[in-house]
Amino acid sequence: FDPKDGYTVLQSYSKEYSSDEEVRAWLDEVVAHGAVATFSPYSRAFMNRGEDMKHPLNDAERQELTRRVKALSDHPGLFAWYMADEPELVPVLPQRAQEIYETVRDADPYHPCIMLNDTIAGIARYERGGDVLMPDPYPCFLKGGLAASPLEKTSSFMLAIREATGGRKPAWVTPQAFNYGDYGKMGNRGPTLLEIRNQALQAAIYGAKGFIWYTYSQANNYPDLWLGMPFVARELQEVQEAVLAADAPGVVTVKAPKPEHLHVAARRVGDDLFIFAVNTATEPQDVSLTVKGAPGTLAVVSEGRSVTLNGGALSDHFDTYGSHIY
Repeated sequence: FDPKDGYTVLQSYSKEYSSDEEVRAWLDEVVAHGAVATFSPYSRAFMNRGEDMKHPLNDAERQELTRRVKALSDHPGLFAWYMADEPELVPVLPQRAQEIYETVRDADPYHPCIMLNDTIAGIARYERGGDVLMPDPYPCFLKGGLAASPLEKTSSFMLAIREATGGRKPAWVTPQAFNYGDYGKMGNRGPTLLEIRNQALQAAIYGAKGFIWYTYSQANNYPDLWLGMPFVARELQEVQEAVLAADAPGVVTVKAPKPEHLHVAARRVGDDLFIFAVNTATEPQDVSLTVKGAPGTLAVVSEGRSVTLNGGALSDHFDTYGSHIY
C-alpha cells in the first residue's frame, strides 16, 4: 500500500478481532505511510455478528460499543467508521443498524459513519444506518465477454442514494477491482483498465465524492489492477476539484446512437470547465457533445490530445465501456 500510487484510505474488514492497543499500533503504521483508515467500531466483546444482528441493540452492547469508539476515536489515523457490510444479506434488523449508528455518532461526532449496501432496496432500507452511503454495485465481469450485469448498475446505485436520502447524505462508492473467480465464481475475470475507469467516472458523474475500492489484496495478481488502479486513483486526485464540484446543469447536450448509454456531467472549477463522459453501451459509439460556453478546444485528460469544437460541438469516439474527461 503506497499513497504515492494515489491511495489515501485503507479499509480493514477484521479489526474487531484486535484489541484496542493492537488497533492503535496498526493505525500508527498507517499514519507513518501517509494514509488514514476506516474499519468497524466493533470489538471482541461486541462482534455484531450472527443472530444478534436480528435484534435491537441492548444496553450491554451499547456500553461496549461506546467504550470501543471512545478508546480509538482520538487517533489521527482514523478516517471513518465502517458500520456494516451488505447488511441486507443477513438480514440485519434496520432498527438495530440505526441504533448502532446513533450510538457511534453520539460517542464520536467527528468521524463519519459509512453504510455499505449490495442492493438498491438495501440502500433505501438502511440509509438511516450511516452518515455516508457507499454501495458496492459490482458488475461481475465474464471471461471472453463483458459485464454480467449492465455496467450502468453503478449509475443506478448512485441515483438510488439520491432518491433514498433526498440528497441529504453523501454518496461514496466501492467499485469492483477484483476477480470473482478467485472466490469460486466460474467464468469470471477481473476488470480491465477501461472497466475500472468507467466505474469510477460513472460514479463521479452521478455524485460520488469518495472511492474505496475492493480489493487491494488482488492488485498484484492482474496487470490491469496492478497498473490500472493506481492510474485511476492518481487521475481522480488530479481532477478532484471537479469531482467534488456541483453539477453545472444545461451545459452539455448529447447526440449519440444510444444516448441512454452516454452519461455526462459538466462541472465548473473557477474559470475552468470539466466534462466527464462515459459509455456504458456494449458497443462503441461516435458521439457529438454540444457544450455551452466552451472554448474552441478542450484538452482530453490523460490522453495526450485535445478536441476542437465546431459550432460549439465536439465529436469523439467512445470505445465499448470507454470514458473521456475533457
